[in-house]
Amino acid sequence: MAEGKKEGCKVEGYDKCLAGHDIRHQVIMGEGINYVRYRIWPQGKTEANRWLCEDNNTHLDPKLPE
Repeated sequence: MAEGKKEGCKVEGYDKCLAGHDIRHQVIMGEGINYVRYRIWPQGKTEANRWLCEDNNTHLDPKLPE
């Protein structure tokens, strides 16, 4: 499990700092379907039960070039 950063940070274009937070990120790839989700919760607290964001590419036409 990744631990929250303790110093200023910039993550993937976001200027808000994640200091003092833990993050769980999952990526699942298989059979042409990609699925990603993540959770963020305050460091030292119990991990969040809900995923903050979930996304996949099942809505895309499988005939599109890779």
